[in-house]
Amino acid sequence: MSSRRGLWRSSQRGGTPWPWIVGVGCGAILLACIVFAILMKPLAEQGMQMAYSMTACTENLQSVGTALQRYRGDHGGRYPQTLEELVPTYLTDKSVLKCPTDSAVRREVSYAYTPPPGGAPANAIVVRCDLHNIAGQEMHIVLQADGKVIATDDKGVPLEERRRSRGR
Repeated sequence: MSSRRGLWRSSQRGGTPWPWIVGVGCGAILLACIVFAILMKPLAEQGMQMAYSMTACTENLQSVGTALQRYRGDHGGRYPQTLEELVPTYLTDKSVLKCPTDSAVRREVSYAYTPPPGGAPANAIVVRCDLHNIAGQEMHIVLQADGKVIATDDKGVPLEERRRSRGR
């Protein structure tokens, strides 16, 4: 037998250094993961809150769209002068007229409302929410005359259309 001692062979004084090196490396990786998770938690919570508020805003505008269609059916195709006219007959909950992102206490309606003129195209914007922001870019959630709720950028381009054009 050879008396030569290699890296993987144990010496009489306590073994090789490799188990210690591997242990310290694993510990460092675990610590880095924990620090990363702690630092990312506020960003993840902020993203989840933004997604919730946009979903709730979209649902509010869908309810407003349904109420507007019912109102128009009862009033010969005419739109109401204000969104408040929909309450309580067509909207039982007035809080639907306020975006969850809106922090103004005194404002009861946070959506911009513009009744379209007769003969307006189906994609004419009737109700618009300007309170959303994604990565510093202004974004609008809009209700069109045909009842569709879509998200647009600050130039009015639907976000779905922008995604499709980038993918080409």
